[in-house]
Amino acid sequence: ILSKNGSTIDLNKTAAFLNIVARELSHATTGVTDADVEKFILQSNANDDVCGCL
Repeated sequence: ILSKNGSTIDLNKTAAFLNIVARELSHATTGVTDADVEKFILQSNANDDVCGCL
């Protein structure tokens, strides 16, 4: 488990989320930045639901 800005990030959730992101990006270029991905991961982790932000 990693900690950033007081939030913990579950690596399994992170991997699952990044798989979703990769699949979406394979369909179209959306201009998602690393900061956007990080924000979504942190938001999802706070909600304890990796897909909550989609």
